[in-house]
Amino acid sequence: MAHESTLGQDVELTFVGPYYDISVASNGDIKTKSSFDTTIITSLFTEARASKDQVVIPENRRGWIGSHNEEFILGSTLWVYGQLRNRKVELNELSTIARLSLKHMIEDNIAKKITASINIEDNKAVLTIRIERPNNQVDYRHYELWENTGV
Repeated sequence: MAHESTLGQDVELTFVGPYYDISVASNGDIKTKSSFDTTIITSLFTEARASKDQVVIPENRRGWIGSHNEEFILGSTLWVYGQLRNRKVELNELSTIARLSLKHMIEDNIAKKITASINIEDNKAVLTIRIERPNNQVDYRHYELWENTGV
């Protein structure tokens, strides 16, 4: 549960090449900042284990094997859609997956409302996240999911 003193505090990440790493201060402490960036990135882009309906072959389901039930799911299944042709129905599913992967922020009382939408811009799938905080501040994040999509 989020506490009033840590509301909006997140681990600071450093982007190194295609990867993110946790930022560490010179005294060895993990750096923090007042944002949702780490929470959003790990919730959306950590690969959740796909269901048998999404990926038939068990060894191709990726994700953390401990995410086999609804009690604790780490990440999202956005990765499943990277190889699909993005029709309107699939884009709507992606929006739902993104929103559901972030709903823990509402349950933890660090967000009041979260919306997600996917648009095709310059032949790229772009995810837009809108987060309304309890103090009514609104944060927006935009993520390019992949290129060369077809609608």
